[in-house]
Amino acid sequence: MKKTAKVMLIACVLVMIYATVAVAAVPSDSVIIGNKAFAIAYLTDPTHASEIQEALDNADPGSMWYSIDGMTTGWTGIFTGSSATAPEIAAFPEIQYRDAQGSLATYAAGNGDVIPGGGDVAFEVVDIY
Repeated sequence: MKKTAKVMLIACVLVMIYATVAVAAVPSDSVIIGNKAFAIAYLTDPTHASEIQEALDNADPGSMWYSIDGMTTGWTGIFTGSSATAPEIAAFPEIQYRDAQGSLATYAAGNGDVIPGGGDVAFEVVDIY
């Protein structure tokens, strides 16, 4: 009985150590340019070239990162090719993210959660009288 309990305890500890934590952070398959982030599909659409160019013009070269499923294991520096360290990720600013459809979401600094109401605000006037 004691041996079974030890095995179960070790198994639980290993699961807790190696389990990933689900966090709402800027999605992978994206590029961060300064305080803006773009889904790859949005970034490569030529109709958004002026928005991308503006982000590039206003960004510090050290604040450009990419994360692509199957190619990277997290955020990687565009110019360094090195994986971002925990302090570098913690230093990420509040980021405005455009998904592939162009919808805007804002993520808290440090690659944090989505900020409610931090995206596009859409409304329509149905009737005023």
